[in-house]
Formats: sequence, C-alpha cells, structure tokens
Amino acid sequence: MAEDIRIRLTFRPGFARDRQAAFERAQFAFSQKVAAVVDPYVPFDTGTLKNSVRTASDFKGGMLVYNTPYARRQYYLHPQGEGLHGDNRLRGSYWGQRALADHKAELVRFAKAAASNELGGDP
Repeated sequence: MAEDIRIRLTFRPGFARDRQAAFERAQFAFSQKVAAVVDPYVPFDTGTLKNSVRTASDFKGGMLVYNTPYARRQYYLHPQGEGLHGDNRLRGSYWGQRALADHKAELVRFAKAAASNELGGDP
C-alpha cells in the first residue's frame, strides 16, 4: 500500500504582486528600448507617424503601436530608403522587422539585463 506524500508550498502575501510589478518594470524598459531602436527605421515626413508610438503604445504590456491613418500603408509601401524623408537610408517599409533583425543581439542583451535588474538572478 503506497502512502501519499503531500507538500504544500505557499508564498508570502504580496509575492505575486511584487513579481508582477517587477516584470512590468522590465517589460516597460524593454519596450522603450525597442521603440528607440526602431525609431530610425520609421518613415518620416512631419514626424507624426514616427512619434505616434509614444502615445498609442502600451509599453508596460509590450505592445508598440503606430496609429496614424496612413501607418499601415507606410508599413507596406516603400522599398527601403526610397521616396522617404529623413536623415538616413534605414527608413522604409517593414521598419519593425528590419530594426529587430539588425539589432537582435543588442536587444537580447538588454532584455536579459532588464530582467536580471528587476527580477534578480544572473543576466
């Protein structure tokens, strides 16, 4: 006849709330970093599209949003560096994917450091 062994694990009151708050701080920092990395890739005329990420995004939730009436068209319209305004040749369609591909290693390092800073542990 087998005997059951039961172990009850409990966390201190507020542990989940504290961990969630720490995760949200790390997520916010990472979202801000990604927005900064993507910024030079976004098509630019007046700056409205590029700057809309600041007001339309949920940085704490990890959602970057560019919300002008023409954002979708701009995302798919331009070949890289063609027919765009701005100070560089990075600006163009698929700005998010291209920026993330170009800066993947940097963003991974940043995410690890942000998680380590907020949640503890080794980066």
